[in-house]
Amino acid sequence: MITRIKNRPWTVLAAVATIGLLAGCSAPADTGSNSDEQGTWTAAEVLDGSGGRVAAPLFAVPKNVESYEFAFLNPGLSVPTFKDWQTGVQDAADFYGVKITQTDLDLKYENALTSYGTVAVKSPVIVGSGAGAANAALLSGVEADGAKLVLIDQDLEGAPSFGVDNATTGEIGGQFLVEAAQGRIDSDWAGKNVVYVGISAASCEPCDVRVQKGGDVVADALSLTSEPGFLLPDPGTADQAQIVFTDYLTAHPDDVFVVLGFGDGAAVGALNALKAADRLDDAVVGSLGGDISGRTALRDPSNAKAFVGALDFNPYQEGWNWVEAAIATQLGKSFATYDASTVLTPANVDDFYPND
Repeated sequence: MITRIKNRPWTVLAAVATIGLLAGCSAPADTGSNSDEQGTWTAAEVLDGSGGRVAAPLFAVPKNVESYEFAFLNPGLSVPTFKDWQTGVQDAADFYGVKITQTDLDLKYENALTSYGTVAVKSPVIVGSGAGAANAALLSGVEADGAKLVLIDQDLEGAPSFGVDNATTGEIGGQFLVEAAQGRIDSDWAGKNVVYVGISAASCEPCDVRVQKGGDVVADALSLTSEPGFLLPDPGTADQAQIVFTDYLTAHPDDVFVVLGFGDGAAVGALNALKAADRLDDAVVGSLGGDISGRTALRDPSNAKAFVGALDFNPYQEGWNWVEAAIATQLGKSFATYDASTVLTPANVDDFYPND
């Protein structure tokens, strides 16, 4: 069970997206349309149309699909992952020839139903959100209007969804942290007390699952006996993560740490706290997401010893895939699952994202 510590006021890796060496390429080169063409958009056409950023469509969209009205309630555009969702959603809507209205919840998830009310006047047939931002009240409101809710990175009974599996991603994060930590335990950390620290975010159950599962893997593999730390910055941004982890470092002056951030902001905040305390040598840090902030941190030579990797969710592709899932749902069809696969490291980040 996660003990919530809030700040004061805070390859078997499954398959999609080996997201191609073109994952950081430019915006879509081609624009689709709901034309009289027959057949469906192929994976090769989607790859080309997305500028090389979408390697695995979730649904083969008909080339003559109707110009449906959709809406997407973005959890918070201040978070790079969610900003990538926004761009991917818009680019896919343009490509497939559907209409999209997007709003920004600004991480105030309690306002999801109110935010929906601002777009309901356009009578969207499919509404989207995710990452914990949706709730039963939103689902009821959407269904009362005869529409359907489709989510990314969140399970909510009654709403179809896709995205990363939180337990699996946490376990993957734990696995790549174990390898790095074991090397330190066998060398400069010999004889020191090793503590696992999972940095989640306030009111984000999926985030909790990720860091909890990562902690289980780390504790088992390294035979840790110390009590793990679970920190919940509010909101889960880099600056708030830095605040709560700074406090934690102060309370543990003689320990060393295996740190997993639920997202890249949490990991970057931990790195900043370690630097400010002159304790970078006291931690190995991993993140889940692989957004631009995490990729930038991986490229920073000063982080090389501490920041060992980021599991790449390819959020741009998730946003693009949401439009495909929305179209499939509107047509009464199923869509494929989404699995993250690539672990970005300081050594390979430029190979996967050459154009950041």
